[in-house]
Amino acid sequence: MNNFIFNKMYFLFLIFYLKFYSLDLRRIFLCKILSKIIIESYTLFMYFCFK
Repeated sequence: MNNFIFNKMYFLFLIFYLKFYSLDLRRIFLCKILSKIIIESYTLFMYFCFK
């Protein structure tokens, strides 16, 4: 029974991983852009607050 559940979870994980692997490059790109925007807006905010 435990083995069956484990196999099912592993199978779901594989499907999940394969679905998102095609989006991987775009996701990394988006994360970079978002982090850059967040960091820049934060530095601007700090600059204007403590000027």
